[in-house]
Amino acid sequence: MNKNQSDAEMAIRAAAVNWQGELLTRPDVKIFTGGAIGVGHLANLDSEKRGIPGAFHLGRKVVYPKQKVVEWLIGRLEI
Repeated sequence: MNKNQSDAEMAIRAAAVNWQGELLTRPDVKIFTGGAIGVGHLANLDSEKRGIPGAFHLGRKVVYPKQKVVEWLIGRLEI
């Protein structure tokens, strides 16, 4: 792992520590990533079974466990 990847991973983990709550909705993921992952893009990935694992519905909302979001984002790092 190079320094940039290590820095990016630390930033993702720090964001998770600072995020209130253990669940994120699709709009929350957009906020969590600073807009890097959009709501529509995430919906498309989910429909292709390439989205964040562990997603489930709470009423009409799709939600993701925070730790699964962190693992998925770290797995997508390309530096």
